[in-house]
Amino acid sequence: MDSDTQTPIPKISRNTVAFAFDIDGVLLDGTKPIPGARQTLMRLQEDGIPFFLMTNSGDAAEKVNLEDLSLHLGNIAFDKAQIVQARIPFREALLGHWNHTANGAAKPDYTMSGKPIDTTYCYGERALHDLIAANPQLDAKNIRTVYMIWGSPEFDISDSDSYQSQCGYRWRSVLVETGVYRFGTTPSHMPHHTARNVQEAVEWALEDAEEDDKLSARREPANRWKRALQHIRRRIRQKKDKM
Repeated sequence: MDSDTQTPIPKISRNTVAFAFDIDGVLLDGTKPIPGARQTLMRLQEDGIPFFLMTNSGDAAEKVNLEDLSLHLGNIAFDKAQIVQARIPFREALLGHWNHTANGAAKPDYTMSGKPIDTTYCYGERALHDLIAANPQLDAKNIRTVYMIWGSPEFDISDSDSYQSQCGYRWRSVLVETGVYRFGTTPSHMPHHTARNVQEAVEWALEDAEEDDKLSARREPANRWKRALQHIRRRIRQKKDKM
């Protein structure tokens, strides 16, 4: 089925989510767009829902990667802050430490491979923060959850689920069947959800976030009462201390 004729992603009244997408096996199969990928990203842009892209590629400049991705996905416009190459934050940290200890006397000889875990996700959150700051039209004031859409069931899933957010975000992993993972097999690391493709993954994530919002709304009266009670107890203790 053509991606432009698929069921539209439902709109939400208040956005509490952001998305992080792996590229290979989620948005692209080589240089060919995966069905639903273009429509999904365009809808997120139209609704002002922030997202960024994570890739293990480190051979080309970030701008070149964005230009190539835009071309492959039908000339979608991306912000330069939306690309997170796994090797870049690791390289920045390494070079920064080397320059501090060696006073820039010489350049280090190093080899990088794989997706550094905490460094990469911390860099991703920083990229998300910069993206939001530079684009005030994004609906990003109430973000609580970042949904990571992966195509690999191995280290990618465990990395995103084990990461401790520096911004207070909750990360949830969604595994799609258009990458390495195949339906019917058991992933080495279980995601929060599996979906046939990126469009279904985003649809599930928005529904999941809506359910969380409903739960939070039901808890809010009790939370307000709890905060009020804590405030009263603090006042009582303060009065006792003054006696």
